[in-house]
Amino acid sequence: MQTNMNTLGIYIYLLDGRTGEGVPGARYTLTGEDGANQQQRSDSEGRLRFHLEMNAGYTLQEELPPAGYRANAHMYTLLINEEGVLIADGQEVQWMEIYYE
Repeated sequence: MQTNMNTLGIYIYLLDGRTGEGVPGARYTLTGEDGANQQQRSDSEGRLRFHLEMNAGYTLQEELPPAGYRANAHMYTLLINEEGVLIADGQEVQWMEIYYE
């Protein structure tokens, strides 16, 4: 989902660890190296959408857990490399999924 030559839109999927269904209502903040924040709440299908600049580092952290689920304290590191590949916590991934219990 390219938005321009230097920025890519990505989806992050929040899923129930038992059923695999999307988890709505979680609020996450994506913070860039420059300190700029993007905040999103997961939609009815458990999706978050953020825009990342290529070759810039980001952290992703939960600000508000979804109702009925435990909080996720992990701080994720994200990067879109020069080939447009998403790197999450040091691993190349085609998409990112976060599971809740």
